[in-house]
Amino acid sequence: MQFRLIALVFFCVSLFGIPSAEASLKVGVVDVLKVMDAVPAWGKVVNKMKSEWQAKQSELEKKQNDLKAKKAQLEQKAVVSDPRTIAKEEAELMQEAQKLAQTFMVQQRLISAQELDLKNQMFKRIEPLVYKLAEDRDLSFVFEAGTEQQPNVLYNSKSVDLTKQVVRAYKSTYKNKSFEVRTEFPPGFGQGGPAAMPQ
Repeated sequence: MQFRLIALVFFCVSLFGIPSAEASLKVGVVDVLKVMDAVPAWGKVVNKMKSEWQAKQSELEKKQNDLKAKKAQLEQKAVVSDPRTIAKEEAELMQEAQKLAQTFMVQQRLISAQELDLKNQMFKRIEPLVYKLAEDRDLSFVFEAGTEQQPNVLYNSKSVDLTKQVVRAYKSTYKNKSFEVRTEFPPGFGQGGPAAMPQ
């Protein structure tokens, strides 16, 4: 995925040839993660959500440990009791375990949805700023830098890096505008894997 755009550029060069200096393409590069990290409101909402998620995770872990303790007690009781007398307790314990598993799955889906929604809110703010910079500078392409582990651009000179300009434009446009943390989403929204907010 990260090399798709690079491969497309190589394809165009091979198809149409290398443009002359007069008609050379002008490009820019933006490190979106650095832009996000430079926005105080983003750091605030990320830290808030991390704290809430960790609190909910701790609560679920406590309930899980309580169920393990109940199971151990029930197993000890079964050694000296008629199995028929503890059948009801075993059924209740099973119901509790199933309920906890369902709660965990619902919580994971909510976390994934909230993460995706917050990122979408940020991207919707950044994109028009990048478009405006590209138009003002008559740029043909603007590439997203990617991460150190998965770079989208193998090399770029500092002269084409627009990250600082995007940060300035963001702060000028949005000031300290906060992000909305939603708790209800359409079915299936945000599913597709465990969530992990940016560091």
